[in-house]
Amino acid sequence: ASSGDVMTYDGSKIALTAPAGGGSMVLISTTTVSGSPTTVDITSGIDSTYDNYVLVISNLTMTTPDSCYVMWYKTGSLVSGATYDYTEIGSSVTNRTNQSAITIAYPTPAGSSTNGNFYLFNANSTTARGAGYLAQTQRSDEMGFASGSSNNSGAVTGIRIRTEVSSTFTTGTFRLYGIAQA
Repeated sequence: ASSGDVMTYDGSKIALTAPAGGGSMVLISTTTVSGSPTTVDITSGIDSTYDNYVLVISNLTMTTPDSCYVMWYKTGSLVSGATYDYTEIGSSVTNRTNQSAITIAYPTPAGSSTNGNFYLFNANSTTARGAGYLAQTQRSDEMGFASGSSNNSGAVTGIRIRTEVSSTFTTGTFRLYGIAQA
């Protein structure tokens, strides 16, 4: 027996064993902002290999203080229209329904960047209302959270990060990880 072991029972005897390990994160792709795009699409690597994914957002900046949004592709097509429902948690809690995208970052002051983790759960579900996820964003002066889903079913096959209409991305790196099954 070792420190940290857990007690198990197989129906006839009690034993001390090492705890089961969790899933590890496997880097799938890295996308770096280039030029002055208003959108960044990650449309490869989200498939039946993993059920859950993490998109790590690093040093994301925009030309003007603006919001940043996420949308997703289901079975290869971008989900658009008033189909996203989500909850924002920052200095207050706001529920939003029938939106065209989900806010994952808020206007950043000049010289600030957004960093965070976007968790995509059950991406392979073809029958669920939509892939549930939690987005966590952090900028130099504030931390915020949002969680939501889309109102239609189908497996998620890609992610689009977009700016508000008056801004473009200037820097940023997106690293997509699959979470391996334990």
